[in-house]
Amino acid sequence: MPKIFISYRRWDASDVTTHLYECLEQQFGSDDVFMDVDTIPPGVDFRKYLHDAVSSCNVVLAIIGRDWLDCRDEGGNRRLDSPSDFVRIELESALRRDIPVIPVLVRGASMPRDAELPESLRELAFRNAVQVRPAPDFRRDVDRLIRALEKLSAPPSLVKPTERITTPQGIELALIPAGKFLAGADKFEVQLPAYYLGVYPVTNQQYKQFVDATGHRPPDHADLGEPVWQGNSYPSEKADHTVVCVSWDDAQAFCEWSGLRLPTELEWEKGARGVDGREYPWGDGWDESKCRNNNNRGSETTASVSSSPEGCSPWGLYQMSGNVWEWCADWYAEDAYSRYQRGDLTPPSSGASRVLRGGSWRDGLPGNFRCAARGSLDPRLRCGLDGFRVARTLTP
Repeated sequence: MPKIFISYRRWDASDVTTHLYECLEQQFGSDDVFMDVDTIPPGVDFRKYLHDAVSSCNVVLAIIGRDWLDCRDEGGNRRLDSPSDFVRIELESALRRDIPVIPVLVRGASMPRDAELPESLRELAFRNAVQVRPAPDFRRDVDRLIRALEKLSAPPSLVKPTERITTPQGIELALIPAGKFLAGADKFEVQLPAYYLGVYPVTNQQYKQFVDATGHRPPDHADLGEPVWQGNSYPSEKADHTVVCVSWDDAQAFCEWSGLRLPTELEWEKGARGVDGREYPWGDGWDESKCRNNNNRGSETTASVSSSPEGCSPWGLYQMSGNVWEWCADWYAEDAYSRYQRGDLTPPSSGASRVLRGGSWRDGLPGNFRCAARGSLDPRLRCGLDGFRVARTLTP
């Protein structure tokens, strides 16, 4: 079922919107139709609250009456021109996240022209509108709208990759399309070019090919119940488990051998959370059943990449949350995201440790599994909680 956010102005179309809400609530249930913002807790930033409410839905209805465009505040200023206007915040949030916005014209209103809208809302003028007329046409028009909404059964951010490739080492990579996504705990926009990212972390079997071909030092004895490497071998039943006890230097050597690379932490984060700023790969709410972690797995080991659906991201990437902390290409810097937010996407040029992302099977705190959570470690060190996945630059 679609989750529906209704954006409207009370002094423009409150009565019509109430009737429309009642029809949609009857069809989809009250939990899947959001209309009012009276529940914003005191002291909460209403902009963030509205952004989060919109992002939890997968379609927005913009109720447009005759006074919607030109409604004025007490000072005579057009409300839509204010960045703090609730309606503007709601629609900006939806358009920025590529959530479908359906203009619903009521009381004989017509669609505003793009030149009449703030720049951030001009795309709305090109969205196909539906009309909801008063009785005797009201119910017929609403039924037509309901049929359209029923087709929207999945969030727009849950887009599957348009292309997948497999390397000679048997590593499956998914195409992450070019475009913007919401990054960091503050959920700011970042534009990245297209790239490929591993569908799974690198496995013992894939890493063994590298060890056999190059004579590279195999992983140390992996403690905490992890696979035990003896010489160049490991238990056959662990072949498709994520390799652990590899340092950043080891992962970098693997990438040089395979012609691949480690992802930047921004690339890793977009791969984990999609475009809409969700807290976890599967959505905004913590769900330990979707993540290999110490709360629901006891003292077991890493997950088998061939059998575990845990941590699936909007791009179809697995185990982005939990299982192992994953090495990224970047040096770790506390202020990196502050600089990214200002538009400087250049990674730190030096540091004492490298970035790790994702949380591990031995972690128990939900915060460690957030898409925005960051860890770090000396690149020379090996740990039974750390592994990696690989990336590839998209060549023209």
